[in-house]
Amino acid sequence: MRKILLIAVAFGLLPLSAALGQGVITLDHVEGLNASGGFDDGATLTFHLRLTNVGDTVVAMANGYKFTSDGISWGSLHGSFVGPLDYWVCWLWPPCPFDIQTVDYFPPNIVGFQAMTGPSGYGLPTGFDDVGCTITVGPLSVNNGTYLTLDSSFFPPAGPWTWLIEGGTAVHCEWGGPYTYYYIPQQPDTWLSQDPIYLKELVDRIIYVYFRPADVNDVDLCSVRVQDKIKTYSQDCAWIEGDLIVTDVFVFRLLSPYRPISGTVNTTYTVSWDTYSGDHYVLYGDLNVELYPGDVNLDGEVNASDLIFMSDYLFNAGPPSQLKEVMDIDQNGRVDALDMTALSRLIGF
Repeated sequence: MRKILLIAVAFGLLPLSAALGQGVITLDHVEGLNASGGFDDGATLTFHLRLTNVGDTVVAMANGYKFTSDGISWGSLHGSFVGPLDYWVCWLWPPCPFDIQTVDYFPPNIVGFQAMTGPSGYGLPTGFDDVGCTITVGPLSVNNGTYLTLDSSFFPPAGPWTWLIEGGTAVHCEWGGPYTYYYIPQQPDTWLSQDPIYLKELVDRIIYVYFRPADVNDVDLCSVRVQDKIKTYSQDCAWIEGDLIVTDVFVFRLLSPYRPISGTVNTTYTVSWDTYSGDHYVLYGDLNVELYPGDVNLDGEVNASDLIFMSDYLFNAGPPSQLKEVMDIDQNGRVDALDMTALSRLIGF
């Protein structure tokens, strides 16, 4: 008889008597967010919902959730009972909280969870405080949208958002939401002012290195190093710009571990620092360099000016290229008249 009564009440077929709130459902955490606390285009998010019961044992529940947005869409929506409320764990190892559990979907944006005790169920006991449900949505298509909100929702056939205690009395379950997350494309933790590096565009041969620490005010600015040893070039210490730390380095010092360079470079660099709270951090960033075979004066073009530069070096004691290895056109390990010939052929003379 108890089982029949609870099923009827849970599905809204009998009148319910009101009671004071005795529980709350909150968002415990979200999987799939990026380091900026937002989500990327194409992300799949899993929302972990915490159920907290501070009153009498709950013998049935009906709770729905809906997603709203200003243009973001998703591929699928999926809900599951997890942890202590996992139906299959209960089925394999009785007794369990609820004998009957269903997850219903109401496209495109609502998912409903229903559960009730039967002969072997003990319900949601007093003091229960754990993640009991998850909702997975994605992959997300940002389109022109900016946010995704999870909120509570009524859903067919039960209608009300409710928990029931013994005897069929409805008790109010609070909802901690709504919870909103935003499309915030993740930025790398550290990056260069130019990527890839085109030496012809670095008139002063200075490259700026940016990184975003947890707390800019905790960073010992004078401890900042690039490639573990390169100090700030233009002043004594790195400096703060908003929530970023910035340092600058002479580009050829930055590139020194990768020389000789004769073509494109695709590798990584490091930036490290100490904090006043006693920690040491190291970040890795992308380092890419574009060079052109025969561009001995590093102006980004291969033409007669490179022949003049090479001739001046070989026959008039002129200065070498700042990357002398790019003058070894024929790649034989030395710079000589044969490179002049190879350069002439490269240019088309």
